[in-house]
Amino acid sequence: MKLLRHILLSVVLMPALAIASPIVNADFFPGQWDAQFYPLAPEGFPRFAAGVCLQADGTWYMTTTFASGGRWYLTGVNLLIHGGSNHGSNGAGQLLQVTPKLLTGHWQAWTDDRQTDGYLTTKWRFVSKHCDPPAPEDPDTH
Repeated sequence: MKLLRHILLSVVLMPALAIASPIVNADFFPGQWDAQFYPLAPEGFPRFAAGVCLQADGTWYMTTTFASGGRWYLTGVNLLIHGGSNHGSNGAGQLLQVTPKLLTGHWQAWTDDRQTDGYLTTKWRFVSKHCDPPAPEDPDTH
């Protein structure tokens, strides 16, 4: 009788658990990503796009902005990421893995001088397992 009660309880709870935690393919692809950023308010950072290389060692760099990079960490279906650039801008975000090749979430960006501070949403699409090289140094910054 106890066994039957446990089986029935399992049958009843399994659909509820499936609804509470969506099934997402846990495979994650380090490599080249196309990142789009959309401001939540008109002030702060503008809308922008970036090429990002997520390396298997937990580091990342931008393929579109010189000397920009940082660290990332995957926990379940959440990608936690932060870093900065040579232009004195910094960013951090938490992205949800919607599919193995699509991440969406929130991003905060700010400058070292606190002149610009912005909250954005972001959408990242996987491009390739092979990364583009880091962006070259801009000669106009010297």
